[in-house]
Amino acid sequence: IGPREVELSIGEMREGSAIFRVRARPELGSASLRFEARLGDRHARLTTDLSVRPASPFVTTLQAGYLKNGDTTAPIERRLFAEHRTLDAGIAPVPLSLAHGLATYLASFPHACTEQLVSQAVPAVALGRRPEFGFDKAKSEASVASLVDVLRSRQNEEGGFGLWTANPQSATVPSVWALHLLTEARERGHAVPAEVMKNGMRYLEGLASGTPDHLPDARIRAHALYVLARNGVKVGRHAAALQHWLEANAGKTWREDLASAYLGASYAIIKQESLAAEIGAAIKLGAKHTADYAHYYDGLGHDAQALLLLARHFPKRAATLGKEDLDGIVASIAGGAYNTFSSALSILALEAFAAVAAESGAATRTVHQVLHGNKEPLALSGGLLPHVAFSPDATQLVFGSHGDFGSYWSLAQSGFDTQPAKKAMSSKLEIVRELVGDDGKPIVKVVLGDEVSVRIRVRSLEQFLSNVAIVDLLPAGFEVVVQTPEPSESAKEGSPSNEAPSGETEEGQEQGEGEAEPAEPEQAGGGGGVPGLRSIALPGSTFALDYVDVREDRVVLYGSVNQEMSTFLYKIKATNSGKVVVPAIHAESMYDRSVRARGEPGSLSVTRP
Repeated sequence: IGPREVELSIGEMREGSAIFRVRARPELGSASLRFEARLGDRHARLTTDLSVRPASPFVTTLQAGYLKNGDTTAPIERRLFAEHRTLDAGIAPVPLSLAHGLATYLASFPHACTEQLVSQAVPAVALGRRPEFGFDKAKSEASVASLVDVLRSRQNEEGGFGLWTANPQSATVPSVWALHLLTEARERGHAVPAEVMKNGMRYLEGLASGTPDHLPDARIRAHALYVLARNGVKVGRHAAALQHWLEANAGKTWREDLASAYLGASYAIIKQESLAAEIGAAIKLGAKHTADYAHYYDGLGHDAQALLLLARHFPKRAATLGKEDLDGIVASIAGGAYNTFSSALSILALEAFAAVAAESGAATRTVHQVLHGNKEPLALSGGLLPHVAFSPDATQLVFGSHGDFGSYWSLAQSGFDTQPAKKAMSSKLEIVRELVGDDGKPIVKVVLGDEVSVRIRVRSLEQFLSNVAIVDLLPAGFEVVVQTPEPSESAKEGSPSNEAPSGETEEGQEQGEGEAEPAEPEQAGGGGGVPGLRSIALPGSTFALDYVDVREDRVVLYGSVNQEMSTFLYKIKATNSGKVVVPAIHAESMYDRSVRARGEPGSLSVTRP
């Protein structure tokens, strides 16, 4: 807007500035600005990019269900920007059709701990040979290779993996899960480095040989035994010891726990058929399970793993499973009670079940969209798992399945909402974000070049919560101010120090000078040091931080909260003038999707000096 060229008069050894005004267009994405400066016959050029982004996070929502001999209507309430939008619907005789939505959810998940990165690679591993999911050999191999690169960088000397970065203290469940998926990948022909697996098996053997402290610990050790057995390691002695512990310490219902299911599958692998059959007969789906997100455990996770083990190692039993046995999985997905871990396990399980399930009979399956009040048919793709994209203007989808055999349907939407929420929201969690001046009072106007403090306050409304992710989108034209860390005592005295130097982790995030990696709590999303904490946090920060991810357009905090209000403080600097939207801050549990909160959006004026 306005002149594209400005003439400056700049004195010797002085600086000058030129101001150009631009307007954001409605399309999301990046725009390049090219600058050229001339003085006589000399010139210089500079190109920089500006992004146009919405004041809302990228979100994937999934609706799903079972239908027999009738129609069902699914409302479409979200309206999304065209850029990065995905709209997909499917209906099929087997529940593997639900994997379409789960794969979309995993692909767009915004966080990147070891468990989440491993889970995101599951569709490429499990569905790579099914073209209806959009994978080919090259794409699957690239996905696995990318995961292997990250895991190699996070593997420690004992063979386990750190939760966020390389860490002497292994994250137990993510480490077992990573080695499980690498085993799946290698069995399906993907390249997995021998040294990564060798070191990983050493870690699993140490885990499997220990005595459990409690049932969740036994469950993890049983999973480790199973992965060892899949890799040809002799586990008979450890399996017998674990069974003895379960019989002595886990009560009469131990055979219904996942620890027993993994133990039975291990017996099946090492050909102890009678023990395997006895334990396998007790594996059940659909029972109620108390969620334990500190150990990555809930009802969907249980049923998915149970179904996976039945399909892989007890196929005759799996072939007899019917709709009622799978209702728990379908209901959890339809109700939104899925996370990265349970979604990935569900995909593995449903893919394995599809290979052994009895063939469904014929039925007529249709999908119609309601567009401008008219009902229009959509042409489903062919194959075992037909699906189709629908119009962004559709207000409803109508799924139909007519015949004696039922169908599983799913509807997935991914993207940025065109109308961000305007009110605060709290579900088991409360969060408030304010921009404050030096006096600690909220402000609505700043001068270009000023630094502003961001004050985030968060608390649980019920109980202690781990695995909480806080996403604070920056107002346009602001950048995070990195704080200079205080020198350590040894540095002040000039003595040698064994502290880590400052620098960047393999994830590209700054880590404060001399930050040690403390022991990691044995819980999902816990511990592993606090890279970046001392580089942006201001005095007075009390939030129990596990990790901080400072990006170009946002700050993401990972940590724990309780019922006492905790605070995180950092600074941002105004780099452009104008009136900008202050997006609402978001917080959520990364594993319990009923825990979430949103602050109120606002606006801020940045004036020229």
